[in-house]
Amino acid sequence: MVFTSPQEKKKQQMMIVVIIVMIIGIVFTLWWGYFRRGTPPTFSDMVNNYSLSVSTPEIKLNFDILSDPRVQKLQSYQEITFSEEEATGTVKIGRNNPFIPF
Repeated sequence: MVFTSPQEKKKQQMMIVVIIVMIIGIVFTLWWGYFRRGTPPTFSDMVNNYSLSVSTPEIKLNFDILSDPRVQKLQSYQEITFSEEEATGTVKIGRNNPFIPF
């Protein structure tokens, strides 16, 4: 005869309830996702329905800001020049062994 404590019985009962809830959830998910009547829409149907329901807003650019005197006063920076080594990425950076002390 196997003796089980009341705490173990409660754990077993709780485990049975959890398993039953999980099985009900899985069955519901399968029924809702796979076994419902009707065919699921195809990708092209979804794209066509979406494109019909969404209107594209008209974009208007305001170029009057370019004639503002504050914009006219702006000056461009000088062009940044790089040496040949910097441009090709052959400049040596760092130390040979970064783990040795200074």
